[in-house]
Amino acid sequence: MISKISYIKLIREDIRHRGWLAALSGVLLFLSMPVYTLIYLDSYSEDPEVLKEFADTFSGFINGYNSAFLIILIGILAFAVGISGFQFMHKKEKLDFYHGLALKRHQLFAISYLAGLFLFLIPYIVCTVLTILVGAVKGIMTLSLAGECFLTMGTGILAFLLIYHTCIFAGMLTGRSVTMFLGTLVIGVYPSLVLTLLPSLRDAFFQTTYNVHDSIPEKLSEYLSPFPLFIRMLEQNNSYSNVFMITAALVLIVLLLAASIMLYRIYPSESAGNALAFKFTPPVFKVLISIPTAVFISLLVKSFIGASGTKWIIILSMLAIVLLCGLIEFIYWQDLKMLLKGWRSSVIAIGFVAVLLAVFQFDFTGYDTYLPKEKKLPGSERFPIRSHPISGIPKTILQRMTGKVSFFPMTLTFYTILRNRESKT
Repeated sequence: MISKISYIKLIREDIRHRGWLAALSGVLLFLSMPVYTLIYLDSYSEDPEVLKEFADTFSGFINGYNSAFLIILIGILAFAVGISGFQFMHKKEKLDFYHGLALKRHQLFAISYLAGLFLFLIPYIVCTVLTILVGAVKGIMTLSLAGECFLTMGTGILAFLLIYHTCIFAGMLTGRSVTMFLGTLVIGVYPSLVLTLLPSLRDAFFQTTYNVHDSIPEKLSEYLSPFPLFIRMLEQNNSYSNVFMITAALVLIVLLLAASIMLYRIYPSESAGNALAFKFTPPVFKVLISIPTAVFISLLVKSFIGASGTKWIIILSMLAIVLLCGLIEFIYWQDLKMLLKGWRSSVIAIGFVAVLLAVFQFDFTGYDTYLPKEKKLPGSERFPIRSHPISGIPKTILQRMTGKVSFFPMTLTFYTILRNRESKT
């Protein structure tokens, strides 16, 4: 069994091999945190009253609330640390060497994981302290504000762990650094893509929809996807006080880490160099990725070119799903002759998209054609719809209109009746 001293030596050795990344992290964080804060505050040093107002948002200099560059930097560093720490899994010679050592897999995982974590944590904590000292020099730092800055630092660390763990999880499913990077992007936005896709299709195909701000799918997409949650945590000041946000981040961090450890225990060494690590994953990934991506592309293109109607959504979706299936097969096999190798999963993906679009096109769920009973309509007992033939509008149309206008369902009917009466007179 490996000793604690050996663990420390191995972690230090890993950090030494990635010394360029440690230096890069330190320099960039130093420039974007204490140096940026000093320059920013110095521009207002002539006005003490204005300078004191920065106390309310000073903690934002820790996590990027006052600088979008810092948000991007933390995300890039999480990518770089994650890929550099586990890229040995994607080279057969290195993987065979590491797996040949007298270390268990969970020990190897812990060494790479902790080394990568220290590459970010040490410079980030140091730069946080320096940023607080800058605030003290400018005379706006208090004990409570310093505590708030450290809480904000904790939020920044959680945000880093979201991307870091997502990257590691993607690495456990892939056999190349390139596909690890692409997998991180897919996993980071996939829940948001799926949750926002159905409301978008509903709005595109149905006529009797009502857009609700901050609907449940939109809210869930912000908390279930690593990337949107990462941005939301850093772009808000005092985000540490949002209990639901912090809880969602902790849950995702723990789940991604646990899944990564479990996958690394069974990671096949012969998968190094392959696009995906496990044999059962290619068809599953192709189906799960291609379906929402194809529909999303069609909606995006339709919106961009300003096309009207739903036929272009159907045409573009079917074209996109075919191209995506071929592209995914090429990425996996790296051979044009193997594009039809996974034809079964391609048929499933194409068929699912066709069925999904048919459901919305023909309204199989009855969402757009649902007509509430007249007795349930407000005011129907006084002005039944069937007593309005003077309006000249068919009963079914009136029912649809009154069902769509939720707050004053009879207003449009009254307006039509009065307008027809005035025209007759």
